[in-house]
Amino acid sequence: MSHLTTTTAAFSPAVFQSASKLIPATVVRQTCGDVSDMTLFRWMSDPSKTFPKPVYIGRRRYWREVDIAAWQASRPVVNPYEGASHLPNLAQK
Repeated sequence: MSHLTTTTAAFSPAVFQSASKLIPATVVRQTCGDVSDMTLFRWMSDPSKTFPKPVYIGRRRYWREVDIAAWQASRPVVNPYEGASHLPNLAQK
């Protein structure tokens, strides 16, 4: 009986709900750095970006939250100040 309890716990509604949570385009745009709708379109159209495809409900686009999080985790971290010679070097002060 305990084996059955352990097995069914992995498929609890809370786990399923968090894995399948859909977020609208406005939230995706904010999460990805306040990008425009056109940027989302370009990312979806560019195979090298590997941006997740949306789920359409009616005419609205939604993404699985876990897909967006996985995509963000796969992206390289960029230092916006690297190579910016026009900015003062604050480390020397």
